[in-house]
Amino acid sequence: MVDAEGQVFAFGKNDSGQLGDGTTGDRAIARRVEGVGDVVQVAAGARHSLALDRSGRIWAWGDNEHGQLGDGSRRTRRGPVRVAGLRHVTAIAAGARHSLALLESGDVCAWGDNAEGQRGDAASRLRPGRVRGLPKVAAVSAGGAQTLVLSESGQVWAFGDNTRGQLGLPTSGLVRQPVRVPGLEGIRELAVGAEHVLALAAAGQVWSFGDNTLGQLCRERLGASLPQPVVADSEHLGSTPVIAVAAGFYHSLLLTADHRIWACGFNYSGQLGDWTYTNQQRPLPLWRQCCSAERR
Repeated sequence: MVDAEGQVFAFGKNDSGQLGDGTTGDRAIARRVEGVGDVVQVAAGARHSLALDRSGRIWAWGDNEHGQLGDGSRRTRRGPVRVAGLRHVTAIAAGARHSLALLESGDVCAWGDNAEGQRGDAASRLRPGRVRGLPKVAAVSAGGAQTLVLSESGQVWAFGDNTRGQLGLPTSGLVRQPVRVPGLEGIRELAVGAEHVLALAAAGQVWSFGDNTLGQLCRERLGASLPQPVVADSEHLGSTPVIAVAAGFYHSLLLTADHRIWACGFNYSGQLGDWTYTNQQRPLPLWRQCCSAERR
């Protein structure tokens, strides 16, 4: 997390140095990451971390087996190192074993693992390389082994693993070059989980696609290889526009214009916040669950 002064703090699992504190010991209390400051955005992969500072530079630490730190090596780093050759970066994203940067120019650079094509070309890279075949990009997102980007015109482009339909394309398998996702227009925000995606349109409509074995698409139907609407499939959510979306590994969150949070998907550890450990296939309003429980 980043505080108001641009300092980074980390806690949790640290077996690959992903907390950036110079050790590989887990931490239950937040500790400042030394060696990086004036940070405006952070991103966390499976075992690596990224930080973007105000000058447009990227710093990385943690597991580097697949070159996901972008420093030209495969050496694990327990503290921040500079990602090689990148300047004027405006946004970052971290997949399980790959990393992304969005440049001021609207270009996208990627590095790290490419076994499933998540880098958008035919090679793995230890340093950032430009992704070819994309329009001018406004936002980047990374899942387990897939990459989705949002163009400035509101279209969605995808590449990487599509074995569970998580790219929103009609064919399954691996996609090694950017392909436009059909049926999505006017999209303003993407949220990408391990193998599922939420796309929020400007009018407040949410589309979802990919794996749905745990209900993470917020609808009862099985997974979909093409985007399907969430709101139209759920009378629980009603007609209130959605204004923000978020995706965990196997669960999803929606924020509606009436300031309610809705959740669906995997709940084994209580990540839906509904006072249960039961998976949910339809969006549930968390504030109702919370308030009713408090009244009891």
